[in-house]
Amino acid sequence: MKLSTAFRWTARILGSFIAIYWLFTGVMSAIYGKEPISGQAIFMIFFIIATAFSFTIAWWHEKLGGTAAVITGLTQSIFAYSVSGQSKWIAVMIAGVPILLAGLLYLLVVFLERKKPSAAESDN
Repeated sequence: MKLSTAFRWTARILGSFIAIYWLFTGVMSAIYGKEPISGQAIFMIFFIIATAFSFTIAWWHEKLGGTAAVITGLTQSIFAYSVSGQSKWIAVMIAGVPILLAGLLYLLVVFLERKKPSAAESDN
């Protein structure tokens, strides 16, 4: 198995798991949550949708989806750091870093599979 294939499937599995986890968490919170919708909840809804959208796109367009996932992961990390209480870095590690890592894996696949110029093309 090629290294890029292993990275691709790792990114797909990790991205799918992350998207399913956040979608499940969001739906369960909407169904069973007792607190009213706040500004923080609206941002989380946006991040959940952006995460699922990024990883869905990445299945077919790795560069676009990976870039979107990296941006979403960075944004969610900043948001988690800014709104969390005492455990800021734990919030970042849970909320943003997994998305960021999966997005970087997709971009690594794109980097590994980029077309290398042949010897005939480099002579011109």
